[in-house]
Amino acid sequence: MASRGRRGGGQSSSRSGRNRGIPVTRHFSRVLNPEILQLKKLCIPNRFAAKYGSYLSSPVLLKVSDGKIWKVGIKKCGGAIWLSRWKKFIKNYCLREGYTMFFRYEGYSWFHVVILDGAGMEIKYPSRSIHRKKARAATQTFSQEMEESVIDIGNSTEEGSGDESDDPSQSSTSKVKAVESRRKKKYRMKSRSSPGPAGNDVKLL
Repeated sequence: MASRGRRGGGQSSSRSGRNRGIPVTRHFSRVLNPEILQLKKLCIPNRFAAKYGSYLSSPVLLKVSDGKIWKVGIKKCGGAIWLSRWKKFIKNYCLREGYTMFFRYEGYSWFHVVILDGAGMEIKYPSRSIHRKKARAATQTFSQEMEESVIDIGNSTEEGSGDESDDPSQSSTSKVKAVESRRKKKYRMKSRSSPGPAGNDVKLL
């Protein structure tokens, strides 16, 4: 039994070694006021700054509950620490006066962030709805381009030479298929290049 206790202690020491002396995870929250929103700077509580400030360096990474990861700046002055350069973060989540942000420090300048509205409820994060709107817009654009292409081909076959095919209907059909194939390839390339709603893509502010 004693040997098991020693092994357990060894594992605990090993974990502490991997953490390189970083203290246990801590939390803090800030209620957003007009000054924070206007100056685009958020002051980290003094007690947290005194305890963990030496472990923070720019850029600080904020991982929000929607899966997005944002890079923000950090300023240190006279023992105070400020998060800065997060204008796009504020705009993306439509942060307002009275909202509350909860920060959980994960170590190595990483924070997990939860955003609550004025009623104390977690906000509806915009990323998924925006992604769906972009997908619908891309689909509509593709459909419109296909319709325009078919109309153009129909007009062009009336003036086409007889060298391509003796049957005008076969020539028109083959051209429609060729354009449709090109449009589909272009649409697939656009779909692959756009990140999914659940991806952990990093935003640089």
